Amino acid sequence: MQYQSQRQPRAKQAEALSRLAGQQAFALQMEMRTGKTKVVIDDFGRLEAAGQVDDLVVIAPAGAYRPWAKEIVADASADLQARCQVHIWAARDKSKAKLEKLKKFSGFSGPRILLMNVEALSTVKAARELLLKYVTQRRCMGVIDESTTIRNPDSKRTKFILKEIAPKLTHKRILTGLIAPKSPLDLYCQFEFLDKRILGHETFTTFKARYAIEEKVCLLPQGVLAGRLERVVGKHFKLDGMGIVSPRDLPRNIVMRELDKRNVWYQSFKKIVGFKNEGELYEKTAPYSYRCKLEDCYDLPPKIYMRRDVELTDEQRRVYAHLLDFYTAELTNTEHVTASNVISRMIRLHQVLCGHTKSDETGEEKDIASNRPSSLMELLEDHTGKAIIWCSYDHDVRKLAKILEQAYGAGCVARFWGGNLSTREDEEKRFLNDPACMYMLATPAAGGRGRTWVVADLVVYYSNTHDLEHRIQSEMRAQGVDKVNSVAYVDLITPDTVEEKILHCLRNKLSMASVISGDDFRQWLI
Repeated sequence: MQYQSQRQPRAKQAEALSRLAGQQAFALQMEMRTGKTKVVIDDFGRLEAAGQVDDLVVIAPAGAYRPWAKEIVADASADLQARCQVHIWAARDKSKAKLEKLKKFSGFSGPRILLMNVEALSTVKAARELLLKYVTQRRCMGVIDESTTIRNPDSKRTKFILKEIAPKLTHKRILTGLIAPKSPLDLYCQFEFLDKRILGHETFTTFKARYAIEEKVCLLPQGVLAGRLERVVGKHFKLDGMGIVSPRDLPRNIVMRELDKRNVWYQSFKKIVGFKNEGELYEKTAPYSYRCKLEDCYDLPPKIYMRRDVELTDEQRRVYAHLLDFYTAELTNTEHVTASNVISRMIRLHQVLCGHTKSDETGEEKDIASNRPSSLMELLEDHTGKAIIWCSYDHDVRKLAKILEQAYGAGCVARFWGGNLSTREDEEKRFLNDPACMYMLATPAAGGRGRTWVVADLVVYYSNTHDLEHRIQSEMRAQGVDKVNSVAYVDLITPDTVEEKILHCLRNKLSMASVISGDDFRQWLI
């Protein structure tokens, strides 16, 4: 049976599919926007059509696993979709209907696709049990999307995936834009998932010894360190090449060396100061990898729209539910409901989704625990160029500036908002001209018009305002007549909330105020 995708692959996607042919273990090192999701869907489709696999499991970060369902609808062949069932893992949904659907999915005889967030494998026993049962039922292809999420050999999820899941998969794929964003050591767990024979090391310890340069570091004061040696050798002793010396006159590194020779313990740790044999790593992994950079893709569309789902924390869920009930009751008891009434309530709910709310007593902004900042950081980690981050609220600009500078260093962020009127022109110049200034944090009200920020190929909407003009204008900041690279627009969205209603209007170029009427306010809040 011949597999036929709904959409023809672009040039680099076709090249990747060609490299995947006949490979049981493979790494797709394709940057954001180059279309690696479609490559995997087509890869699974043709393997299933050839009778080599029955099922697929995709394990991805919390914000990235649900959108796979839409990509499957867009790309999988009509025949595969007609015969296939897709199940999206949701730890919190324990409704009778959901459990019945899972039971039906588990017993389905046709091809199946399971989508699961990697975080669940760290904390949710039911997720681990479901995944383990799923991969042992039939021939299963396993995919780790944004595979740097399993780079830590000590994490619970990495250990579970490598020891329990990987050995039971017939075909394995890892997807990431940057396979080693921190260091070459990040390769180990990702390639152990594929096949440990690729790197040729049984343990991370031997792998690190081969590719990392380590230096022993002791934080004890020099006098204390020398005193330990003095207690062993006396106040003076003979040292090769130096004659009779005092331990207190010796350099720190020699004192440590002499203590080590005598097996004298002192508080110390090993610090990685560099790497070696990196060319060897490339030669080992190259036959099992395909690298695609954004600039290599000449046939990309000018704009690519994506979304990244953000799960609510328990505190957000509690506050959101309370406000939703209160506002719905409040509007129900109001004789005349206007669009502005509804939108003002939606804004308060939206602020909770962004991780803050105003105190009724003081009017001050109060932080609420949120997954949104970490979702943003995961997204940026997979991107190599400059990015514009749009925020609806000043509170988020202040908070994110601190988070980004803590992660990437002082000077990595420029801001363009109402709070820096006197400096924002200079900060804009830094963003445009300084290679170290990677991120522009801005509000659409301040930076949405008249600015040319074409140095960015990624535009992130940390949050959206309901203002259609703000959205249209802000999207244009990264566009230019001479621009070659396509631009990715990524919306951080909390599913099944007012945020989806806001995005629906913006994407369909609808003015929210003009479509909300008093009679149907519930469909906008609930």
